[in-house]
Amino acid sequence: YNPATKLGRGISNAATCWIEVPKQVWLVSNDRDPFTGLIFGSAKGVGYTIVRAAAGVYDTAFFLLPPYDAPLTDDEFVFEGWE
Repeated sequence: YNPATKLGRGISNAATCWIEVPKQVWLVSNDRDPFTGLIFGSAKGVGYTIVRAAAGVYDTAFFLLPPYDAPLTDDEFVFEGWE
């Protein structure tokens, strides 16, 4: 991990934050049922989108400051955690 890693993570998270909505719909639908997934998962996804976008902006703005290996979200990238 180094400043370039943190910058790449920040840009990636800021650009792909919107994927949290379909991700959360998918995850909640798998845990409960499709209707709950559509309603609750959408709301949860909007919240996670805001958090991931803010984390991406933060990592991009402060990429020169350590720590470089501590992402602000549970999954470092939106494409992780689709189980």
